[in-house]
Amino acid sequence: MRSSTPFVALLASLWLAATCASQTEAPGAAADAGATELLTSACERALAGLAPDPEPPPAALPPELGPAARALHGTGMGARVIALETALERSTRLALADAKPWLETAAAKFEPERAKLADSDDALSAAFRSASERELREQLAPAAARHLEETGAPAALASVRDGASRLPLPRSIDLDLVSVVTDRAVRSFFDALAEQERRIRQERVALQGGR
Repeated sequence: MRSSTPFVALLASLWLAATCASQTEAPGAAADAGATELLTSACERALAGLAPDPEPPPAALPPELGPAARALHGTGMGARVIALETALERSTRLALADAKPWLETAAAKFEPERAKLADSDDALSAAFRSASERELREQLAPAAARHLEETGAPAALASVRDGASRLPLPRSIDLDLVSVVTDRAVRSFFDALAEQERRIRQERVALQGGR
């Protein structure tokens, strides 16, 4: 029995070391899992809010076209502007729907730096944007090109250009539709993602009784 005592002590020491190590790593692992769950939930909600819609609310044209758009509205040709805005918004949502599987996978695999997660209520979204925006644009651009014809955006743009040429002070309309839709999709998604992250954080605080 005496000869077994050192061996038993060694086993006990190894068990204690393993236990301490697992307890030390657990909070970090839990934090990582919590961040992943938060991001994937926010991503799911953001994409649901931007799902394709046959009649989405028209979104404003790029600011540089604002003067021409206002002039068209003021001369009874506002319907042309609304048709283009609606087609661009439909194209944006359809492109995001195509990118949904990629976004969901990217969100599930994302590993943020823990030190940055407490910076703000949307720190996780900001970190994800910094890490994934370039690749997301690569996913969205061909999707945007595919859907523009489907939504009638080129014809709507031609109508706006025709109307602008008829104004008392004719205006030229220079618009890269693929770039506009890609930019709009990126901005819409990450704005919605940040908003959903803030909401989920607020919901969690409320469930914990405001702590």
